[in-house]
Amino acid sequence: MPMRRFEEAAETLEEEEGKSRRPAADELLDSEDLPRYLRRTPQQSTGGLVRFSLIATGVLTIFLAALAFVLRPEPNPVLPDGVKIKQGVAVLASPRGFTATLDAPGTGSRLLMIEDGRGSDKERDGFIWFKDVPSRTVPAGNYALELSAPGYQKQRLPVTVAAGRPQLLGYNTLTALKKVGQ
Repeated sequence: MPMRRFEEAAETLEEEEGKSRRPAADELLDSEDLPRYLRRTPQQSTGGLVRFSLIATGVLTIFLAALAFVLRPEPNPVLPDGVKIKQGVAVLASPRGFTATLDAPGTGSRLLMIEDGRGSDKERDGFIWFKDVPSRTVPAGNYALELSAPGYQKQRLPVTVAAGRPQLLGYNTLTALKKVGQ
């Protein structure tokens, strides 16, 4: 008998709680007491818009990352580790894969030509070293150094070759080749 009274009391309590319970959040959003712009209606589903904006943001992020990768600037060339320029002419230039030509002044005749990474002493991008000048074929004196690369404007720089006095043309605006059309 005492168990039956307990069950009846529990049922009565549930009925009373059902009448005085607080409305759920979904019921509050549909309430007539709220202003119209805060009420939720079945037509105002934002799931599709949220999904579209997330996809569009992801696609835009990937596109901008790819564009930044393609348009990144050439890294500044540096002198390779362990290289000490004791004689000759060393050139640090951009873009990688450039060609350096040492020309006789006034005549335009080519005396020496080295392609970046192919004929240099150290096969490093952005670094060329005319190590064996001055020599019989290229005596001490003033020369013109021409830097060129496919798709870039040629650049001519004056260079002085002297015995026992190395010359380093470091990376700066003089040795950074400009793209054709700039």
